[in-house]
Amino acid sequence: DGPAPKLKLIEFYARWCGACAAAAPGMAAAASEPQLQASATFARVNVDRVKPLMKQLGISRWVGACF
Repeated sequence: DGPAPKLKLIEFYARWCGACAAAAPGMAAAASEPQLQASATFARVNVDRVKPLMKQLGISRWVGACF
C-alpha cells in the first residue's frame, strides 16, 4: 500500500459575495498550514467563471466547499 491519497478541498466563491469574502481569510490560513499542506490540496474556484461545473457538481449556494 502506498501513501494515503490527499484530501482535496475546493473553495467555491464569487468576488461579489460578502460571505465568501468573510470566509476567505480562514481558507487562506488553512491552505498555508504546513501540516494541512502535507495531507490536503487546496484550490479556489470563481463560480462566475465555471457555471457549468457548478451545475455538474450540484453546488447552488456560496460559500461552498467540496471535500
